[in-house]
Amino acid sequence: MKLRGSPLWRYFAPRVEEVSFRAASPWRARPLTAFILIGGLAIFGMGEALMVRSNAGAAPWTVFATGLAHATRLSLGWATFVVSCGVFSGWWPLRQRPGFGTIANLTVIPIFLEFGYRAIPSAHSGWMQIIMLLGGLTAIGSGGALYLSCAMGTGPRDGLMVGMGRRFNLPIARLRTAIELCALVVGTAMGGAFGVGTIVFAVTIGPILSVALRLVGRWWSVPATRSASPTS
Repeated sequence: MKLRGSPLWRYFAPRVEEVSFRAASPWRARPLTAFILIGGLAIFGMGEALMVRSNAGAAPWTVFATGLAHATRLSLGWATFVVSCGVFSGWWPLRQRPGFGTIANLTVIPIFLEFGYRAIPSAHSGWMQIIMLLGGLTAIGSGGALYLSCAMGTGPRDGLMVGMGRRFNLPIARLRTAIELCALVVGTAMGGAFGVGTIVFAVTIGPILSVALRLVGRWWSVPATRSASPTS
């Protein structure tokens, strides 16, 4: 089955919609935009915590962070922060420019991931695992859609992939897959939270994020009077 070009392709290729709260630049935003940005990242972090606490498997980079926490005795929040800083350091030779959203991503997600990990009890039944896994996926997709719609800079991991793709002329999709597979393999080897939920995340996060972006775009669409071009 050929996916690209088919009606289903749009659900596997998330597109950021034009929204009314979109920032004018990566370093300048209205209070509403900053609130939505921080709120989206907080929801994202809580979604990551839900997936870890489901005991069904975490997202690939969180598998790496849980593996690092297991190997070094760091808390999960600190391990996530260290991983993000390490990835972010790879931006400089690639001349990738951060935004306020990049710094917020690096700090807010670890804080709420740690908070959620401490506050949410572990799942002890199959039904609770499914509910928490689905809740985590929904929160990650929703939080990611809010964060991306603010247009205030990519997160450390996405920025690294974009920079490497531009610098070495590599396709972003394949590059992203390769980097996340490396993070997943290393994290699993260190005792990270790999499970069936990790596979479910890899298969479903694209469609979930795409639907969330479309909903955000519908709810906060740019008024026609703003988007229309002036007439002479």
